[in-house]
Amino acid sequence: MASFGRKSKVAKPGAVSTKTTEEKKDRVSLKELLAEEEERERFAEEFDKKEKAAERERQKQSKDQDRQKEEQKKAAEARKGKPNPVVFLEIEVRGAAGYGERQGRVEASGRLEIELFADVVPRTAENFRCLCTGEKGGAHRRKMNPFRLRLTE
Repeated sequence: MASFGRKSKVAKPGAVSTKTTEEKKDRVSLKELLAEEEERERFAEEFDKKEKAAERERQKQSKDQDRQKEEQKKAAEARKGKPNPVVFLEIEVRGAAGYGERQGRVEASGRLEIELFADVVPRTAENFRCLCTGEKGGAHRRKMNPFRLRLTE
């Protein structure tokens, strides 16, 4: 091409042309953009995975709730017409043990009567009944009776 009176730019030895630095800046900014885009895609994939896992958990919880409701309905049908069970707890309150005494003297004693609403919460009522009566073959299996407690000061 004709230069129309302008001098052509000749690169001096050792000088860096502005074109190459601009190209390098463009390449660096392109790499940064590509890296950002990859990171966004990775975040989107992680978000989708978390959403799917949360949806599966919600479905599992829903199925569990439905199963529990069905069990409650079956237990309620089986108990229909029967009275709710009543359990008794014998309680003693003792004072501090004196010198040479193994136990303190009885300050108060009584009996608690508890009606268990087996028509509303059948599993809980059965578990509590087994705990109170000391049954081992019931719905709740435990080797010791947790209601035999000794509270100390």
